[in-house]
Amino acid sequence: MSERKRQKMISASAQDGVGVEPGTSILAEASRVCFRVVGRPEEVRTARRLVAEAGERWDLGEEVVEVLRLVVSEVVTNAVNAVPGGLIEVRVERREGCVVLEVWDEGEVMAGGEVRMPEGEVESGRGLAMVGVLAARWGVEAEPDGRGKRVVVHVGVGRGCFCGG
Repeated sequence: MSERKRQKMISASAQDGVGVEPGTSILAEASRVCFRVVGRPEEVRTARRLVAEAGERWDLGEEVVEVLRLVVSEVVTNAVNAVPGGLIEVRVERREGCVVLEVWDEGEVMAGGEVRMPEGEVESGRGLAMVGVLAARWGVEAEPDGRGKRVVVHVGVGRGCFCGG
């Protein structure tokens, strides 16, 4: 790691006021933020806050920041449910025309890979359908080494909202 990147690493601890595990690092660069949380429900709020702060720092506008909050909440909640107590890594990157959010966890990709709406008055199960509506595009991929999965969500920014690959 270059000295410049090393200088941008922020060690998180309870005294920093950051709700991630002590000793966990947050990489904050001009156009990218990466952090790890433990798969606990209270860490969803931490992920939401850190992603929103990045969006505000990048001056994305209130509407896009709100979409990022909703998307990261849904995807990290799913990761918490998939790997309770496990490691979850979040990356958010500002690109031309979009923001790319990636959430990695140690879980497996669900069989079938398609999103189905729950029937009746079931209170959960609609999150990924909502992500599909809010995102310019999204998908789930198994890690090549078989260790975990990554949800990748592209959120359009500005006119045209081009989210090239």
